[in-house]
Amino acid sequence: MNYLEQYNKHKHKIYSYFIYHINDQDIAEDLTSETFLTGYEKIDSYNSEFEFSTWIVTIAKNKMIDYYRNNKIDISIDEISEESHCDFLKYEEDFVTEMDSEDKLNKVHKVLHRLPIIQKEIILMRYLSDLSTKEISTLT
Repeated sequence: MNYLEQYNKHKHKIYSYFIYHINDQDIAEDLTSETFLTGYEKIDSYNSEFEFSTWIVTIAKNKMIDYYRNNKIDISIDEISEESHCDFLKYEEDFVTEMDSEDKLNKVHKVLHRLPIIQKEIILMRYLSDLSTKEISTLT
């Protein structure tokens, strides 16, 4: 496995995950870097029977939990686990390109935020993160 290829393939998804939860570009960039650095350092623990994206998202979730703990942000760890992995509605170029207008994008964004957390998470993982149903079942 070429780690640089995996990094290039998944860096936007991981960054979007952090932007969604923190809404701070600098912190999102730092956490994205930390996620991939941790992945690189622990590459020997990666089980190639599973998708790399599932493994790296798990590391990102743990980095998010650490960030909330270290900054004493009041949010349930269960809530982090159940929330969306990526909010590509705002940050992923491919999805934005498919939208006819910003108005439609805003409507979809509002509807998604009204869904129960687990349903929103599944939709975002499947249609915006391009995770397979098998990968989603592993994460949920």
